[in-house]
Amino acid sequence: MSWNATAHNNMATGTACATPVWATLAGMFFIVLFSTLADKVRRFQVVQRKDRSIDLKLVPGNAFDDSLLEVVRRNCGTFLPGIDLRTELVPDIPVGPSGKLRVVMVES
Repeated sequence: MSWNATAHNNMATGTACATPVWATLAGMFFIVLFSTLADKVRRFQVVQRKDRSIDLKLVPGNAFDDSLLEVVRRNCGTFLPGIDLRTELVPDIPVGPSGKLRVVMVES
């Protein structure tokens, strides 16, 4: 299953991150952000920490280059002002016990 289809399945469960700007920011924001970057980013996962900071894990695709990280940071800064964003390049993001990739996770 592609990450786009998996992300859509996660959206059906109402996954969202809390932000100071909006009451919640749907995981759809991140899906839209990466929708045109499928050749550059194979998978991604957003983890919102208790302090509202965000860890963004990216699995680079064949066309990935480091300039993409600045584009991601700039877009997140525009739509998530005041949120501390950390990016991490990882070789893979494992699926959860259900067999699905959780695109957005909120630490409780």
